[in-house]
Amino acid sequence: MRTKSNTAAAFVVIALSAGQAGAQATSRDGIQEYQAAFIEDVTIGERIRMPSSSFGTERDVAIHLPDGYGDNEDTYPVLFVLGGDSYFVPFTGVTMYLAWDGRMPEVIVVAVPIADWAGEFTYTQARDTAAFFASSGGADRLRRFLAHELIPYLDANYRTQPFRILVGHSLGGLFAAETMTRYPGLFEVTIAISPSIFYNEGEWVDGLSAFLQDRISFTHHLYLSLANETRTAPYVERAVEELERHAPSGLTHYFQTFPDESHVSVAIPALFQGLKRVFSGWSFEDVEPWTLGADGIKSHYDSLSTRFGIPIPLPLGLITANGFHALERHQEVDAAIEMFSLALSLDEQSAEAHVGLAEAYGQKGMSERAIEHCRKALEIDPSSERARSLLAELGGTERD
Repeated sequence: MRTKSNTAAAFVVIALSAGQAGAQATSRDGIQEYQAAFIEDVTIGERIRMPSSSFGTERDVAIHLPDGYGDNEDTYPVLFVLGGDSYFVPFTGVTMYLAWDGRMPEVIVVAVPIADWAGEFTYTQARDTAAFFASSGGADRLRRFLAHELIPYLDANYRTQPFRILVGHSLGGLFAAETMTRYPGLFEVTIAISPSIFYNEGEWVDGLSAFLQDRISFTHHLYLSLANETRTAPYVERAVEELERHAPSGLTHYFQTFPDESHVSVAIPALFQGLKRVFSGWSFEDVEPWTLGADGIKSHYDSLSTRFGIPIPLPLGLITANGFHALERHQEVDAAIEMFSLALSLDEQSAEAHVGLAEAYGQKGMSERAIEHCRKALEIDPSSERARSLLAELGGTERD
C-alpha cells in the first residue's frame, strides 16, 4: 500500500468552478450573468521532497497516479520525465489521453525538476566555453539519484511494475540517450526528443557503435525524434545509421522527424508519437474486443505480457464496457454474458458487471438469475439506481 512522507503536498494544477448543480443566471440591464458553485479542486498529482545523498541536499519530485489508483491493487509502469517543472503537466496529459484511448497502459508519471540543465544533464566537461556550460559534467549525480534513491523509494512506496520509461528533451534527451548506454537495464524504454547529441562534437554518437557491437542482445525500446533543426540533424542521422547497422537482438529503435516543429514545439507531438510507436499493438485497433471472446482477449494480453516482459492484467473497465457495447449496440446477449462473466472472474465485487449480467439474463427471459445479479449489485453498491430500477422491472425485491 502506498504511503506518503510528511512533506508530501497536493500538487494543484487548476481549480474548476463549474457544473450544472448550483449554476445560476441573473440578468442586469438585459445581459445575463452566470454564477457557478465551486465543486472541488482538480489535481493532477502530488509533490514530494526527499533527501538525496547524491546531491547532498533535498530534491523535489512530482508524481501523478492513474485514476482509480486508490480503488484497486493494480501495479503500473513508471514514466520518468526529466525537467519536471516544464513537462510534468503536458506530458502527464499525453499519457492520460493515450491510456484513455487504449493506446498504452496507464502509467505512474514521475517528473524530476532540474535546477541546472548543463550541470545535471551532461556527463563530461563541455568543450564549449560559454558561461551556460560552466557547471557541465555532473550527470552521474543525477543518474545515481535515479538508480539508487528515487527508483528504490518509488518501488517501496508505490505499486510499480519493473517497466520504466525515461523521457528527455533537448539536453534531457542527451541524458536519456547516454543513460541507455551508461546504465543499460535501468530503463526499458528511452524516448529522446530532439536530443542535444551534438554536445562535444557528438561524443555519445562516437561511442554508440562500440556499445551496440559489444552486445549480442539488449532488450530495449529507443525512440529518437528530430524537429526542424540543422545543428542536431547530422548527429541524429549518424546515430540512426549506427542503430540500423549494429543494433543487437532485442533492441527496437524508432526514428521520426517533425519538419513542421521547432526544437521547443516538438516535445508534445514527439512524446505522443513516441509512446504510440513503443506501444504499437497495445490496442485492438479495428477489432471490437467483445467479438474475440474471452479467450481472444486473454490471448491478446498474454502476447503483450510476453512482448514487454511484465505481467499485464486484463483491464476490467474495458471488458465491462465491451459487455454493454455488445448488449446494447449489437444485441449480442450471449457475447455480453461472456464479457460480464469474464469481468466477474477478475473482480467478483464488480457491481457494474453484475448489473450487466442482470440486464443480459433479463433479455433472455431468465428472470430469477437476473434478479439475483440485481440484488448482488445492490449489496456491493447500494447507490446503483440502474440495478434498483431493473430489479423493480423484473418484479423482484431487495433482500432484507
